[in-house]
Amino acid sequence: MTNNSNKLQLIYIFPNLFTAASAFLGVISILASANGHFEKAAIYILLSLIFDGLDGRVARLTNATSKFGAEFDSLADIVAFGVAPAMLFYFSVGHMYGKVGSLLCAMYVVFGAIRLARFNIMIGVSEPSVFIGVPIPTAAVVLAMWILFYGEYSMLKGIEWVLLVGIGLLSFLMVSNIRYPSFKKN
Repeated sequence: MTNNSNKLQLIYIFPNLFTAASAFLGVISILASANGHFEKAAIYILLSLIFDGLDGRVARLTNATSKFGAEFDSLADIVAFGVAPAMLFYFSVGHMYGKVGSLLCAMYVVFGAIRLARFNIMIGVSEPSVFIGVPIPTAAVVLAMWILFYGEYSMLKGIEWVLLVGIGLLSFLMVSNIRYPSFKKN
């Protein structure tokens, strides 16, 4: 009997390893940003997206979904797709704008957390074919790609204010009531 219960517990741990990997990459991204390695930081965010996509799929495939897994996923998401992209933005561009840059980076994290909380309470209540507000992983990928392009193309130097407006817009889109199609498959 204990052998079966141990196997059952391992099934629930397996998807959470992907969630942990996502959070881990978020932290590594933050450290890379703090050290001025913006391209690496952006890549870590993109890799985190892969692990974030796998955790839910693995949980559904192994029939190991749990309330703990859902909560852990949201906490990992706020690190990997909230704090990590905000720090990437701040260290690469936002710091040039002092308090305004700090405020917009903090706003991105807070609005991302609101977006995640709203998503969690609407599970089972809203249409599964749509997202209300831009999902935080999508916003993180957009922000990471902007910083990759900013680092690659010198023509963007001098118009950093456009990126500043962009992070503000992304923040508001996360908490907006605009409906976006969901391409998630159960």
